[in-house]
Amino acid sequence: MNRISIIAPGVRDMARPSIASLATGDACTGSNPRPITPAEMEKLFSCIYDGRPVDF
Repeated sequence: MNRISIIAPGVRDMARPSIASLATGDACTGSNPRPITPAEMEKLFSCIYDGRPVDF
């Protein structure tokens, strides 16, 4: 699958920890069915972007 992105190569990977931290701090995250850490959120984002199954 070809992906088209406006994000420069490597920028997504550099921003992922910050985005994960902000996402876990969001008020809506507290209503999720299970708690999630910033590290787990970062892994989740990686799985989603790379098209891999979420296995945790």
